[in-house]
Amino acid sequence: IFQEAQNNQVDFADLLDSNASKGSIAVACLNSESAAYPIDLLLQLKNRIAYLALVDGACNLFYDNQMLCKEFEPQLVTGDFDSVRPEVLQYYKDLPSTEVIPTPDQDRTDFDKCLSCLLDSQRLNLNKEIACILVLGGLGGRVDHTFGNLHTLVKWSSQCKPRIYFATQHDLWVCLPPCQESVECRLLRPRQGKYAGLIPLDQPCLNVYTSGLKWNLAGDTLSFTGLVSTSNEAVDELIIARWSGGHLLITVTYELT
Repeated sequence: IFQEAQNNQVDFADLLDSNASKGSIAVACLNSESAAYPIDLLLQLKNRIAYLALVDGACNLFYDNQMLCKEFEPQLVTGDFDSVRPEVLQYYKDLPSTEVIPTPDQDRTDFDKCLSCLLDSQRLNLNKEIACILVLGGLGGRVDHTFGNLHTLVKWSSQCKPRIYFATQHDLWVCLPPCQESVECRLLRPRQGKYAGLIPLDQPCLNVYTSGLKWNLAGDTLSFTGLVSTSNEAVDELIIARWSGGHLLITVTYELT
């Protein structure tokens, strides 16, 4: 998707490439348990990060980790600030290059409000060729938080350019709206993107056709009350999917080199 030339291309391989020539990215770090945070991925992509946002409790994680605190200075700190410690929030308020924006609205997730801030034309300059928004954290821990962030992901996936990705220590996720044409997902080197999942989110995904998987779909319907394609395996570096209906979450596993 780099430079977002075509909306029906997803390039997981380029996403993990540390080469700055692959395009700049914006990173949004959500509150999460430190043990589950993909810190190695964050460090690998350091030279490509053009904009870094810390959301509420994620500030504690960066502040408490001397390496992260030294290597990364965020352009934005936002949230309702019910998780960040007072002394940590004050530290970021004192940084001259960090903008601190309280977002107290309790009818929206902190992730949702962060995306609104990021996509403000005066804040995230898309002329810098931001290739994608990579979201770290926000999954695992409390189940209601996880589902709240998935809801936000579905909400923004149809209207947001650049595309939004989630990353954990083991998986990359992207949520795609139904597409009139086939979607091409380029994976990592062979065996690095072995496991893959196709999971319907808001409503059933109809007439699903795939290639490049061990268990391909041929006109099937994916839904939470019926079939979901989890623990599938990629047998090719290119997965091709076509469907109608609802939003489809595509997941792949990865290993850093």
